[in-house]
Amino acid sequence: MNRSVARRRREHLQVWLAAVVVGALLAILGYSGVTRAVDSRLAAARREPTLSAVLAPPDERFVNILLVGSDSRAGADPSDPDFGNVGGEGDVQGRRSDTLIVVNI
Repeated sequence: MNRSVARRRREHLQVWLAAVVVGALLAILGYSGVTRAVDSRLAAARREPTLSAVLAPPDERFVNILLVGSDSRAGADPSDPDFGNVGGEGDVQGRRSDTLIVVNI
């Protein structure tokens, strides 16, 4: 009876070990397949060596302006309902650029 239990445990362990090995192999093969698919798509992407091929020629009638919004906690009102989401000056030091807009006029 004791040998039968030991044999079943060994067989059970072998089945689990085989399942883990098969699962690991499937994961490796799946990762390899996804990596190859992504690499082939990236290789097929059109690349422009210079931007002049895709940009419009400069025109003196138009001007581009870069608007940069800065985020400062100075003057934050603790009684404001959004104060918990924004925080005060002590929470974050300095300023952060939170918005970039290019305006073509």
